[in-house]
Amino acid sequence: MGRDIPTPFRMQIKNGESAEWIEITEILRIVPGKRITAKSLWREKLVIVKLFFHPANWKRNHINDVRGIKLLIDRDLLTPAILKDTCTVDNRGAVLITEYLEEGRTLNSLIERARTELEKYHIIELAISAIADCHKKGIWQEDIHLDNFFSLNECIYFLDGGNVKAAGNILPEKHAIINLATFFAQLYIAFDRNISSLLENYEKRVYPISKSARTTFNKRVKHARGNRLKHVEKKLFRSTTAHRNLRTCKMFVVYDRKLQSNEVKNLIINLENYIKEAKIIKAGNASTVMALLLDNIDYVLKRYNLKTFWHGIKYLVKPSRASYSWRNASILEIMGINTPHPYFFYEERLLWVFKRRTFFLSEKIEAPHLLDFMNSSEFIPSEIENIITSFKEFFEILVYYQISHGDMKATNFIFHDRKLFVLDLDAMKRYRSRNLYNRAIRKDLDRFMRNWHGERFESDFEKLVKSIELPM
Repeated sequence: MGRDIPTPFRMQIKNGESAEWIEITEILRIVPGKRITAKSLWREKLVIVKLFFHPANWKRNHINDVRGIKLLIDRDLLTPAILKDTCTVDNRGAVLITEYLEEGRTLNSLIERARTELEKYHIIELAISAIADCHKKGIWQEDIHLDNFFSLNECIYFLDGGNVKAAGNILPEKHAIINLATFFAQLYIAFDRNISSLLENYEKRVYPISKSARTTFNKRVKHARGNRLKHVEKKLFRSTTAHRNLRTCKMFVVYDRKLQSNEVKNLIINLENYIKEAKIIKAGNASTVMALLLDNIDYVLKRYNLKTFWHGIKYLVKPSRASYSWRNASILEIMGINTPHPYFFYEERLLWVFKRRTFFLSEKIEAPHLLDFMNSSEFIPSEIENIITSFKEFFEILVYYQISHGDMKATNFIFHDRKLFVLDLDAMKRYRSRNLYNRAIRKDLDRFMRNWHGERFESDFEKLVKSIELPM
């Protein structure tokens, strides 16, 4: 059934020599063909159940999860208690029922709700303290991320025993540093300024980190971030927890699962009819930008046009500009750069492979482009400081990852709600070669400065550009 499993449903599980029913009420996570994690009703009590059902590996996956939970319990670390460990009645899968922690939240959900940087810092501080407690007892989470930490009554619980490993009584520094770097790699680059103080907190709970490990730690974090990006990029075009893809001989579509509704399904099937009713924002040879209304929410739909016959031939087999926009917008969000959220890309296909017109749907930011905003009566001159700071952080992230935007026109930026949003991402590119990157980013900076020639804040932007340090 893949990911399309309707709830609620009931199933029988073993209870000694007999059987009993359990009701799956809400699926929290699915790994198709392998595992389901869900809220469930069992013996008139709300619990969490994990179903392991991979035809070849369900026993091994189940054993790993139970072993991880028992490791945490044996070393006095908090984790939801095992209430029942059994099998399905047909002996084709394992069933692990654990305590449901109803009142708390994962640290990831707390970070998303945090309003200030100080709040976020305190949440990460909780995570570092929890990691330190694990390392002090020789435990580490191989797949470490904020969703595996659960805060309840000022205590941290560890979720997902399947990725818990043990190494003696205390974790050696070599393994501890790799684990910490993997954790920090998931946070935005702007948060790196806090790494030093957070490592000091870690040292107070475990042991002092050697000078050599401290010196190379930021490089380890950067390397781990690069690996994380590669991992994410591989998943952006297939069905996952976040996205779904549809492929026929006439189309290829990937969309955000948040969009699942009858109207969205109709949009995919009858895209041309929706285009006829859309409001044209910008009509150009290369692309047409439209405002689209779905379920009473405004979106922006960008159609990438085929300018000539030979232009169409060029894009028959190479990656489409819509797919680049989808990939790049998703990557920017991971890096902590604001961009209109990507919701789907759609490629018209001929015989499964050959591409024709392509489309990209994104969030609509209700604000004018940057230059229009700065020339409007609503613009307050003192706001230029926030704009300059936002651009400085943006350029620092581009340099960190060796990324060029490719089209630095002022119309490709929006400053709204004290945040800088970056648009038009189909030309964005990440470089491996430092020399090629330096050439590309200088071209970006030159194009960026042309926006401000003769403008009243030209000198402010000029100082900004001169302050950008390129990799040597």
